[in-house]
Amino acid sequence: MGVYMGLQAAITLNRAYDEGGMKGLATSAGSLGISAYVQTVSSGLADVNFSYTRDGGFGGGLSFGNNTTFHAGVGYTTKSKDWNANAGYGKTTVGVSKTKQGGWGGSFQAGAYEVSYSEKNGFGAAISVPMGNEGKYGSARFGMQFVSSVTQNDPGSAIKMTPLPR
Repeated sequence: MGVYMGLQAAITLNRAYDEGGMKGLATSAGSLGISAYVQTVSSGLADVNFSYTRDGGFGGGLSFGNNTTFHAGVGYTTKSKDWNANAGYGKTTVGVSKTKQGGWGGSFQAGAYEVSYSEKNGFGAAISVPMGNEGKYGSARFGMQFVSSVTQNDPGSAIKMTPLPR
């Protein structure tokens, strides 16, 4: 288990360096230590993380609970002003977000199944397939996005649906 955790930490730190340079690496290294401390003190019921990327700036998240009881989380990035919040009970979670890339969005997850909507990307659906015994080694996520073509004739008109070619 220690080797697996060490490998995960190395992957996380490498990605942090790739996406945020030395600021990203330092922030992620500090976050790993703080997260381990918070999880230990809270018996695994709370977690905190911090990150830095060139695109998003500094960001962070805070979560409480686990997948057998009530759980909630929030996240925010400084540069892009992206945020998200979620809450749920057991394996059911409802989330809402606002991002620069997708606009307003929301999601509903029940077990391995998820449906989502974002202002700019439309509706989506996904399924997570556990890897190993009950997801011991993580999961593979398969999803698709359903996008409709929408146009607007002029600023004063109503939005008109454009039929897709046959």
